[in-house]
Amino acid sequence: MIISSLIKLLPSHDSRILYNASIAVAHIGDQAATSEVINRLISALGDSHEGIRLSACQALGKIGEKAATTEVIYRLSSALADSDSDVRWSACKALGMMGEKAATSEVIYRLSSALRDSDYNVRLSASQALGQMGGKAATSEAIDRLIGALGDSNDSVRRSAREALDKMGEKAATSEAINRLISALGDSNDAVRWGACEALGKMGEKAATNEVITGLVSALGDSDEYIRSSAYEALGQMGEKAATNEVITGLISALGDSDEYIRSSAYEALGQMGENAATSVAINRLISALGDSNYNVRWNACQALGNMGEKAATSEVINRLICALGDSNDHVRWSACQALSNIGEKAATSEVINRLISALGDSNDHVSWSACQALRNMGEKAATSDAINGLISALGDSNHNVRWNACQALGQMGEKVATSEVINELISALGDNEYNVRSSACEALDKMGKKAATSDVINRLISALGDSNYNGRWNACQALGNMGKKAATGDVINRLISALGDSNDSVRWGACQALGEMGEMAATSEVINQLISALGDNEYNVRLSACEALDKMGKKAATSDVIDGLISALGDSNYNVRWNACQALGQMGEKAATSEVINRLICALGDSNDHVRWSASQALGNMGKKAATSDVINRLISALGDSNDSVRWGACQALGEMGEKAATSAVINQLISALGDNEYNVRLSACEALDKMGKKAATSDVINGLISALGDSNYNVRWNACQALGQMGEKAVTSDVINRLICALGDSNDHVRWSASQALGNMGKKAATSDVINGLIRSLGDSNYNVRFNACQALGQMGEKAATSEVINRLISALVDSNDHVRWSASQALGQMGEKAATSVAINRLISALGDSNDSVRWGACQALGQMGEKAATNEVITGLISALRDSDEYVRSNAYEALGQMGENAATSVAINRLISALGDSNDSVRWDACQALGQMGEKAATNEVITGLISALGDSDEYVRSAAYEALGQMGEKAATSVTINRLISTLGDSNDSVRWGACEAVGKLGEKAATPQVIDALIGALQNRDVKTRQKACEALLRMGEKAATDYTINALVAVLMNRNRHVSRSACQVPGAIGEKADTDEMMTQVLPVLKYKTAENPWSASDAVGEIDEKESDKVTNELMTRFLCEENEDMDEVIDVLGVFLVSFPALTQLHVQPDDIVKFRLNEDDQATKHVPLGTNLTSGAWLDTADAIENIILCFDVELPENSTLLRQDDISGYRSKQAPFYHPNNT
Repeated sequence: MIISSLIKLLPSHDSRILYNASIAVAHIGDQAATSEVINRLISALGDSHEGIRLSACQALGKIGEKAATTEVIYRLSSALADSDSDVRWSACKALGMMGEKAATSEVIYRLSSALRDSDYNVRLSASQALGQMGGKAATSEAIDRLIGALGDSNDSVRRSAREALDKMGEKAATSEAINRLISALGDSNDAVRWGACEALGKMGEKAATNEVITGLVSALGDSDEYIRSSAYEALGQMGEKAATNEVITGLISALGDSDEYIRSSAYEALGQMGENAATSVAINRLISALGDSNYNVRWNACQALGNMGEKAATSEVINRLICALGDSNDHVRWSACQALSNIGEKAATSEVINRLISALGDSNDHVSWSACQALRNMGEKAATSDAINGLISALGDSNHNVRWNACQALGQMGEKVATSEVINELISALGDNEYNVRSSACEALDKMGKKAATSDVINRLISALGDSNYNGRWNACQALGNMGKKAATGDVINRLISALGDSNDSVRWGACQALGEMGEMAATSEVINQLISALGDNEYNVRLSACEALDKMGKKAATSDVIDGLISALGDSNYNVRWNACQALGQMGEKAATSEVINRLICALGDSNDHVRWSASQALGNMGKKAATSDVINRLISALGDSNDSVRWGACQALGEMGEKAATSAVINQLISALGDNEYNVRLSACEALDKMGKKAATSDVINGLISALGDSNYNVRWNACQALGQMGEKAVTSDVINRLICALGDSNDHVRWSASQALGNMGKKAATSDVINGLIRSLGDSNYNVRFNACQALGQMGEKAATSEVINRLISALVDSNDHVRWSASQALGQMGEKAATSVAINRLISALGDSNDSVRWGACQALGQMGEKAATNEVITGLISALRDSDEYVRSNAYEALGQMGENAATSVAINRLISALGDSNDSVRWDACQALGQMGEKAATNEVITGLISALGDSDEYVRSAAYEALGQMGEKAATSVTINRLISTLGDSNDSVRWGACEAVGKLGEKAATPQVIDALIGALQNRDVKTRQKACEALLRMGEKAATDYTINALVAVLMNRNRHVSRSACQVPGAIGEKADTDEMMTQVLPVLKYKTAENPWSASDAVGEIDEKESDKVTNELMTRFLCEENEDMDEVIDVLGVFLVSFPALTQLHVQPDDIVKFRLNEDDQATKHVPLGTNLTSGAWLDTADAIENIILCFDVELPENSTLLRQDDISGYRSKQAPFYHPNNT
């Protein structure tokens, strides 16, 4: 209403009305900024009355930026040339109030010109306007004019010019402006020199050229105290860049100036130069200054020492700062606290901490909160009970800055101060009126981590998620995130889900991060859906943290919706989002390896951003073989030529993860090229990739490339080259490789030396040359324990080939190495060398090793002695192993039992046997199992009543492996263990519900032999023949076989006939063998009827068993068996000629009567070999035999020849004896004389 009325008055012809209307609009300000008002005021700028023009300028100035249209700016710049000085200064002022919006080149030029106006008010408002426009007005002309104005006759103009140059700051620091200011330092006018110092100081480090510093050093000697003071300030503002020896010397001299302002400025300057000014002379002068009568000097001296930090942390400085904590002046006490804070942990003496605790209660708030800051910066070192109590009290201070800093200090001390009292006080602080206190309480609880994750804290943090201030909500998210899974309650997750919809992007970001830190525990469908939505957030940092959260939830978050969301994120405009989307998909691994994902990741390999291309290659690598399509492999090959080394590195890694699937010749060739890359990390990952491709990559080119890599300047590359060659094993064993690995044993880097010895070990006996062995002997004396350890292992892997007396002696020495791992691997190596290493010295040292302080060494010694077998079975060894049976470590006990077992009967002393009997009752399954095995290996020598009783008890052990070992042991003891108790126990277990128990019982009964062939046992075995389990029937047959004729009852024979009718080939084979063992008693029509069909089976074992059985039962059946075998077996196609020949040979040996049938050798079959010595075809009888049949081994040929009780004719097409010898020696061509 008012503005409308004023608009009507602005075109008035009455100058007084127009003037007053303009003044009224000026008072209303930017609320009057309508286009109509502005247009009327523009018109008023051209009024003939100077008062109206003046008021129009003022009104436009008051409206400010809202009035800064092109036309207004143009008209105001024109007004700078008005005939009336008041209009000119009012126009300057108006342009200044419009700020940077009015900073056109024309305006800046006009204002620069106005600095020479005859009216000082115009000059003053022109310099003010340029200052308000700041860096945008920093043209060389404006700066030049402002420098000139530093010498203006009017104080206000000079001050305003200085302020304008200050506001332009670093933007004004052009070389031209700096040169002009250097010149101004020599001006005759004090004000100009003073202004030049101030302007250069405001430009800071940008103006810190040698010429400027030289000019300011000269100004330190100026006759005017203000100029000297300003020069000190300027040098201080330039900081470390101005800290030349000359400047520091000048500043130290100034510390003794009679003028307190000079002294104060000098102290301040030294402080701003920080550690660079921390010379002993400067520190000593500053210590003296702490006793100056002027509080400003003391204050600035404290600040200077604080800025020098740890470099000033001498005991004298710390003691003087402690005194300063009791200064009468607030500023000094405050700056003393700050100085101690900057010095940090180095100042954390008990006296300092106690004085800072006192300062927490200072009457001045600044002192109290800076004392909190100092304790915070001293961290855990300051976390005494008194300090904690003082900070708890400070949490209740009336000043919010004190409470805020107390929270921060407690947070910095971390878990060390996470007592229930501290946590409760911080919980209370979460409800503070001031948001910064609430926020820092969240931060403190965050830093205390899981220790602070109590239900009370979590509940208060849940409440803090609803804080009115976004910082409070954000910090609550962070605190809950750092508590991780401990805070992952349903309430927390629900509130964080709500926070994902917060109006503030920092809170949404923090909520994503917190859910990510909770990982899989927070991966509910609702959370995942909300994170998918967050992938489309307006703010990139939210989208980015949503990707990160899904990444941390891994495979649990790998739903189709999430994968689709991440696919979309791969097209995000922000590279950080695309990068993290790749990482998230990579973390999901094979679960995310859909064709669409793989295609988008292939596209991402061509992204404009390096990080995205790198993470795309990593993601494809994490998907492994599932992503190893030809397109992916081709793009990764291209990526190996990327301009960015991280991308090339990632491509190598990805191809390595794909392993053998990516091991194409093109890939291998590119990886060979990558071995010569300029960047070591690329060369390194190329080695790793070839390593993972293993033997498939073991081409001569690759091996040569890796040989070159062994000479790389970077130890990581040499190390990985050794590993890659080691992975290739025997395939990489060339003389060049071995020679280079021998050189690598002397590499300057530990990792290279130990991986070289490891590689030689992996190559095994093939690498066991005298040079290699000597190199490994030298490595046994290496200063690095890993090298010694791997050298032992390598020699062990070479076994007996490396078992020279020198090697054995060095390994014996290694048994007393200072490192546990080396002692263990030395014992293993000696064990692997077996009896060859079983010297008396070695055995004695291994006996000593049985008492080593390290468990692994003790069990390694047991193992080694066991591997040396009977040669190590001395009384001392057996005594040592018996003692080891009582070892506290179960692995030592287990290996001691095993060693005694390996020594067999030699170790079967009464003491050993008694200990093994005790071990049958050990709480550890493995120990009981080993005890059974050891007793079994001792055989009949251990078959005492006590042992047999113990083993019978073990038959009922809860562990099936122990039961099985007990059966085996009883079997190994043979007839000596065939007591009635044993036999009865075995009979009862033959009907056990557990298959493996029944098998073991059958085996044991069989091994006890004829002594166990009681009617009850035979009945039980016959019962087992009818078991549904195939293996039980087979084992029962085998047991009856071992009992021979003693098992030849009608009942047994009938049961065997029934089993043969079963037609299971394994059971039939075993069943066939039993009648053979029983002999003529099995000659029944039923038995023969069932045995003969077995000859039809097309595997060598069954016809062999059947033919043997028939031969043992009744030779009269020879003709029938011969015809059956010839017709059914030889005359049908059979896949394996070895089986044909073996069966025929064994069968014919069993029937010498074959020759009486007038069967000529040539009528049966002819043989010849192809170039690979492989049997390929079997030719039936009656066919054209000129093409020959194929034969595999000389043994089978001999078998065939031996079967004929006739002298072979000289021209026989069967092989002659010298042919067989030739074949065996591989010296003569193996062809038949008559073969085409």
